[in-house]
Amino acid sequence: MRILVVNDDGVKSPHLETIVKVASRYGLVYVAAPIEHQSATSHAITISNRIEVDENVFIPNSEKTIAVGGFPADCVRLGVALFEHNFDLVISGLNEGLNISTDVLYSGTVAAAREANILGLPALAISTDRGYNPNIENHVAMVLDEVIGNKLYEKYKLLNANIPRVEQIKGIKYTHQGMRLYHAEFTKIPDSNDYKITYSLMIYDEGPDADSTKLDEDYIVITPLSIDQTNYEELKSLKK
Repeated sequence: MRILVVNDDGVKSPHLETIVKVASRYGLVYVAAPIEHQSATSHAITISNRIEVDENVFIPNSEKTIAVGGFPADCVRLGVALFEHNFDLVISGLNEGLNISTDVLYSGTVAAAREANILGLPALAISTDRGYNPNIENHVAMVLDEVIGNKLYEKYKLLNANIPRVEQIKGIKYTHQGMRLYHAEFTKIPDSNDYKITYSLMIYDEGPDADSTKLDEDYIVITPLSIDQTNYEELKSLKK
């Protein structure tokens, strides 16, 4: 099995070594990661006619690693093009910071997984809550055992997994995308053209199967996503 690992936290992220270490138990791992931190860049791509690639990078347990002067989606494109292998799975992560609910719209981690789908490859985005988790390697292994060990990636082409920051995980739950979001307040900074941004978490009263609900109950959550964003109910109504 050949696995391409990408991320949005950058090639120097310690979580990158964790995901590569665990993924290497399943096959040959290749890495394409951004040179700089690229969180919340969503599905941006480089549209100029050149892009920097550093091929002299080493990540333990990887067959080869490149660092890309671009966005996470660029990393998928470059990894597929330059490594010249047929990858069985693309893993995007391990992201430091959850990507649940509306986060998936902003996330470079989830966008890289979507880009893999656009290129015809199954993908798994995997994120964890911020802060120290002494059992993170075991928790990542739980996700990969579920997805790779059970060959879910062969049927479910775009999966988004999130790991809570707890020592004892209750298990894995399959969920739908929730509504939780971050509200932003903007305050003018005196004698400056700048504004201070203050974020607050808006939590909705959601159903029992929402990703945010099960995550709060100390479960790893896995949500199947799709590229197609068509609202088919409204399309049906418009065609009447």
